[in-house]
Amino acid sequence: MCQQSYGAKEVKSASSTGKDDLILLLRNQHFYPIGTYMNKIADAVMGMYASKGEQHEDLIFDGKAVLVSSLDEKGTVAEIKDEKRKNPADTLDTLIEDKPPKK
Repeated sequence: MCQQSYGAKEVKSASSTGKDDLILLLRNQHFYPIGTYMNKIADAVMGMYASKGEQHEDLIFDGKAVLVSSLDEKGTVAEIKDEKRKNPADTLDTLIEDKPPKK
């Protein structure tokens, strides 16, 4: 675990110029959440500054929900397995085999 502190003036300035600037400020080598989480964090921070600190929000992140939503975008698990069977060249074993290059 790591604790990260930010200057109030820097955060306020970044949140007033836009979400992308705030995300650039908040992310660093010790704190680099995935985009889905970072968007929620930035929205919550911007909401707090917009309400002059009168608003607070508990953020709860569920990794399972993120994985399930990404599966839904690609299709069901069975469909993903079928895609792998259709293109065996994409399997790891095939990619790492030592074969001379084709001429």
